[in-house]
Amino acid sequence: MIRWLYTRIQYLSLDVVAGAMASGGMSAWALGVRMPLTWWIALPLGVWAVYTADHLIDAFRLREMAHTERHLFHYHYFGPILTGWVIIVVGGGIYLLGSAPAALLQAGLAGGITSGLHFLLIRLAGGRTSRLLIKELGVGFIYTAGVWGSPGVLFPAAVSAGWWIAAGAFFLVVMFNLLLFSLFELTSDTLDGHTSFVRAIGARSARRLLWGLGVGMTLLAGWLVLTGVPAWTRTGSTLLLMGGVHMGLLATEGWSRQHNRYRYVGDAAFMLPGWIWIIAGQG
Repeated sequence: MIRWLYTRIQYLSLDVVAGAMASGGMSAWALGVRMPLTWWIALPLGVWAVYTADHLIDAFRLREMAHTERHLFHYHYFGPILTGWVIIVVGGGIYLLGSAPAALLQAGLAGGITSGLHFLLIRLAGGRTSRLLIKELGVGFIYTAGVWGSPGVLFPAAVSAGWWIAAGAFFLVVMFNLLLFSLFELTSDTLDGHTSFVRAIGARSARRLLWGLGVGMTLLAGWLVLTGVPAWTRTGSTLLLMGGVHMGLLATEGWSRQHNRYRYVGDAAFMLPGWIWIIAGQG
């Protein structure tokens, strides 16, 4: 029962939403700012809307020929999920238009336009692959901008060098997550005609790239730990833990692939900031 429930949570990208909120809390805490309620509504709404729209588009295109359970789920429940998506997005949008600060609305508009262009490019690419078309890069940028960019936009005076380093390290963790999933889903992506950078460069080059990203995020997060500033030390330690989980998944590829463990563990890693703040009494 628990496995069935968590699988549905994953299909609906609710675990991704929880990870975004936990990570968003970490970015706000690191800056020492208190984010408005409207941001806590806009962040999960935006993340869920983008991820769900992507799954619905793929489900509509592939129908019963999809090779992943996630897309088959969205195909079988296409009507209810689409109806819920419209109600939530329209209702949330109306609320935010009347309540959110102007800076947050502008950031949301920029994110919406960027997401729209991303979807357009991916759909135009179809099943083609190219080293110049990095689908994962667009998703990583949008996700990082929502989690780390909004606090910086609303409280620019709080932004420091540490913020830029932390945002960069977080971005590399996100990219590691996305490319790792693309690597493990290379076969199904090829069968379903999904474009991905891993398809363009091959599995061997993708593994080398992932280890390079691992080194990069370790160096950036390690720098934060060594600053001696409590907020950045704790943030860097958290990012090191998140990155370490992902590198562990790559190092134990055989185990990670079984029963799609990489998805359960990889997405859950983004919830670690929330647990750490709760345990430390900072939640």
